Amino acid sequence: MSGRGKSGAGKARAKAKTRSSRAGLQFPVGRVHRLLRKGNYAQRVGAGAPVYLAAVLEYLTAEILELAGNAAHFCTQNACSLYCLIIHVSTQQQYTDLQLQLN
Repeated sequence: MSGRGKSGAGKARAKAKTRSSRAGLQFPVGRVHRLLRKGNYAQRVGAGAPVYLAAVLEYLTAEILELAGNAAHFCTQNACSLYCLIIHVSTQQQYTDLQLQLN
């Protein structure tokens, strides 16, 4: 019989680690990679590109959520409302510049 030897012998396979956990991110690197491939942005997508993009998206989201928390604290609310977030984001010059560049 050919095969790998006795069944059950050998080392157990290590638990799979996601690329997000390897990079120390919360955003899904695998999903970003899939969307980059399906979006026809380029013929090939390198291994580092989705990690970098996921890190940038996570950073921007964290900054906006921090601003939303400050806005909720300023408005004496327990939760972040969309209205307070829009008002405070629109007053920040760096976010308005970013929005103008995207449009």
